[in-house]
Amino acid sequence: MLPLLGVWEFWRKKALHSKTPNGESKLFFDPETRILSGVIKEPGEYKVAFTAENREGRACRDLTIKVGDKIALTPQMGWCSCNCFATAVTAKNLRDMADAFITTGLADHGWSYINVDDFWQNNPYRGKKDPTLVGPERTADDTIVPNSRFPDMKGLADYIHSLGLRAGLYSSPGPYTCGGCTGSLGHEWRDAKTYADWGFDYLKHDWCSYGRVADKAAKGAPVEGNVRNILPYFIMGEALAAQNRDIHYALCWSDKAVSMWGAFVGAQSWRTAYDIVDTYESM
Repeated sequence: MLPLLGVWEFWRKKALHSKTPNGESKLFFDPETRILSGVIKEPGEYKVAFTAENREGRACRDLTIKVGDKIALTPQMGWCSCNCFATAVTAKNLRDMADAFITTGLADHGWSYINVDDFWQNNPYRGKKDPTLVGPERTADDTIVPNSRFPDMKGLADYIHSLGLRAGLYSSPGPYTCGGCTGSLGHEWRDAKTYADWGFDYLKHDWCSYGRVADKAAKGAPVEGNVRNILPYFIMGEALAAQNRDIHYALCWSDKAVSMWGAFVGAQSWRTAYDIVDTYESM
């Protein structure tokens, strides 16, 4: 694969020229990070021709930029910390994995998400045995507090972005995650803004403890069916959509029925089976 060195031309120049005071479009290509970024004023499809050159030769490819409300037009590809580091994950693990995506060449083939799963938050239960999980769950203004292994969430996202990759994290619509860390129940809008302010690009939202909340709300009569399942995911979907940042919304739910309502709640992807482990038999 030839590296992109920034030799490019626009096929629709009237839509892709330098920004002016009246808010016209501007795009630019960074040859170091190989990221195409900027602002396009109007929705639509824009074609760009890329040319890459090195001593081995020259190659040209066409790129279509699709601008609109719909994100994640192709399946997400990347890495999640769950099966590898589980409850012991640290910010350094994510930085190291981001570096590995570059050094191994995975990033050149579409692998772009570096996602931390559970245990970036504090945990009032496991904190009794693990001091790295001890700390307040939220600040006075309702902002969720990362644990001591993740001292700088924005800095972590910035580092991942500096390599041309995307950063993802994990939460639950319930009060706590599957591992007992702080969840988002009742704090969805604040959490969505926090994730956007930190610069994260992906949220895995895991059902976990919400089931007990739903049953309690039904006054002891368990509620079944899609209505029970849709509500908490819809709330976070609405909150994410209101942010000034595109955040891929991934539903963690073990039922084929999610395919009927996943898009309705604003999600871009969802799972339809139970947990896997890192074996081919499980997958």
